[in-house]
Amino acid sequence: MLVTTRVQTRLFDAAPFAVALAAGAVATLSPAAPTGIARADTVFVFVYATACALLASRAKTWSWFVFAGLPAITASGNAQFVGVAALALVAVAARYPEYGDELGACIGGLAANAMLWGTVLPTVPAVVLGALTVVCLWLSARPDLPFALRRSVMWGSLALVLVTLGITGAYARNAWSARSAAESGIDHLRAGFDAAEAKDSVTATREFTLAADKLHNASGTLDSRWSDAIGYVPVLGRNASAINEVARTGASLADTAAAAAGAANLDGLTVNDGQVDLTRLASIKQATSSVAEALDAAVVSLRRTDSPWLVTPLADRIDEALGEITDAQPAVRNLNDAATIAPIILGRDRPQHYLLLFVTPSEARGSVGFPGNFAELEVSNGLITMPRFGRLAELQTEGTPLAARSISGPLDYVTRYTRFAPAQSWHNITMSPDFPSVAQVAAQLYPQSGGKTTIDGVLAVDPTALAAMLELVGPVQLDGVAEPITAANAVDYLQVKQYIDLPKGRRIDLLEEIAFATFDKVTNGALPDTERSADVLTPIIQQGHLRFAAFDPVVSPVLARAHLDGAMTPIAGDNIAVIVNNAGGNKLDAFLKRTTSYDVKWNAADDTFTSTLTIDLMNTAPASGLPDYIIGNSLSRTETANIPPPGTNRMWLSIYSPFRTTASSIDGVPQVLQTERELERYVNSTDLDIGPGQTRKVVLSFTGRLTPANAYRLDLAHQPQAQPEALTVRVTETTGRTLTSATNPVTAGTATVSNPDFNQNLIFLLDAH
Repeated sequence: MLVTTRVQTRLFDAAPFAVALAAGAVATLSPAAPTGIARADTVFVFVYATACALLASRAKTWSWFVFAGLPAITASGNAQFVGVAALALVAVAARYPEYGDELGACIGGLAANAMLWGTVLPTVPAVVLGALTVVCLWLSARPDLPFALRRSVMWGSLALVLVTLGITGAYARNAWSARSAAESGIDHLRAGFDAAEAKDSVTATREFTLAADKLHNASGTLDSRWSDAIGYVPVLGRNASAINEVARTGASLADTAAAAAGAANLDGLTVNDGQVDLTRLASIKQATSSVAEALDAAVVSLRRTDSPWLVTPLADRIDEALGEITDAQPAVRNLNDAATIAPIILGRDRPQHYLLLFVTPSEARGSVGFPGNFAELEVSNGLITMPRFGRLAELQTEGTPLAARSISGPLDYVTRYTRFAPAQSWHNITMSPDFPSVAQVAAQLYPQSGGKTTIDGVLAVDPTALAAMLELVGPVQLDGVAEPITAANAVDYLQVKQYIDLPKGRRIDLLEEIAFATFDKVTNGALPDTERSADVLTPIIQQGHLRFAAFDPVVSPVLARAHLDGAMTPIAGDNIAVIVNNAGGNKLDAFLKRTTSYDVKWNAADDTFTSTLTIDLMNTAPASGLPDYIIGNSLSRTETANIPPPGTNRMWLSIYSPFRTTASSIDGVPQVLQTERELERYVNSTDLDIGPGQTRKVVLSFTGRLTPANAYRLDLAHQPQAQPEALTVRVTETTGRTLTSATNPVTAGTATVSNPDFNQNLIFLLDAH
């Protein structure tokens, strides 16, 4: 009788009850959200922690070991320390049995909170083990609990299980009914994206419409009263909510894509009598904006479902869907960007004036090659005209006298290139490797050189870019030229052959005729097929053969993101650029072959590295047999004591890096190069002569420290050249760690990239583990 009275009164002792309430209060602050419904989660975790503490106050020692041992092993972060503390209290309780009730409540409260605040286990094992430990507590405490309480718990638990099973079964039936429609809808959605990527707007619209119908059907089936009810079931509710959210998100995305697929089709865009349809562009912009917003909303929605309470198969499917959507986002954003800036570029708000430079890499310059001809483009409300075309030499004689012309910036440009008098010589303005800097200088000089207007942007087109345009619009036949100028022969003809076949005046007329003929084809009739245009022009832009820098604050960032502006990238790790400027006034760079290798020794432990850059420059030009205009050295004729023989490539070689050199040599002989600063980089420069058939070797060594830790990034800037450049990059981690790359997995301590045709900027990313 004494024992019974003690048991009944002990259940309501103030100390264990207070500990249990405190444990429940702390639990409500935990990140545990098994249902995803805030109020329900608060009640659930409070009841769970409080009940565990009260049961533990009545349980036997063996169950304390089980209940406290689980979080001591499986809890994560600081929660594991809480589990260890609970386990330590078991030993204290064994030493002081007279405080068993209070210590037991502490053990139960701490262990429950440790499990709620974080675990390394997947959701299902964590829930199962957590439930089993509670069962252990119940079985241990049950004999000491009043009969009425045991009976109430038993019948209450049974009723709760039956209700949960009923709700779960009803929802499972609906989910099974919706499964076929959901899977079909997802298949149609993927097919729609594939068709949109292939520029098949008819198929894309049909597939997106079918996807919307199927997914709305699935969402409606899932979105019943049972969905609301199952939301209050721990774990199951969280997973059901995620499934519903995925169905609703897919349906909404399919609706938007179906409405936009036809409107976003660029293939119907035409140019009539030189005028682009800006109304059509506006509809494209509206469509692409709606799809971009829908994709962004879908990403937010799917990420909102992320929870450690999701079962692995569902979490994997959501991750897969997120990956597919994020993969689609860049293309949609690019199209949206293009639709945003196109009306501005085309003079919707005010007339725009652009300076077009025709350049050739046969005479190397830092950014785009030697500028020989120019044109002025005027665009107003979509109407494109070319009011002026001429030789760049015309800009030398018109306008402000040469001696009175000036350039105010950019500061780096003025500091480094004033010695070459770009204000007085348009042919030298492209010496900087940063095309936006070149564009600023050209915009300053044009009004001083007889230009009648302010320039809003500068374009540069070389023979490779012109050949690409001919591939899209077809060949042009010119008077006095036997064969049509085609995409296949344009580069060779414009870079070398024209200098052999034609007199100087006729060469200029030829380029003008090609430019006007191409311009006429582009600005009259339907624009070339979008997919084909992208296939042809994307590599041309990547390789730097077509560049466009504009000064409008909306347009400029978009061109930069598309790498169309030819800007030197901001420093984000290691960075190398090898730049040649022709110093002979000839076309010998058409015969220059460059081979570059970069060998890096990286210590990922302290983020330091040493590197060796090797540049082999081979001059394949003949010493005779070609016109002096090609193989002579006209700029050196004033230097009577130092005139290189014909075929000798005289250059100004510059190597850019964020880090100082530790050594440099030419042909194995140590040599100190001139060091300056430009574009936040050190620039090491030297004059170099390379005779006909000769190869010169330039070697530089660097040392530096990288951030962030355990990551090596190398940006390699490419200079457009007449001949492709061969490149090899080798990175070795010196502490024996394994190198990995997202784009090219590596399983050794050395990673090598060989590119026999280095013709675009590259980014080389590695992590060390």
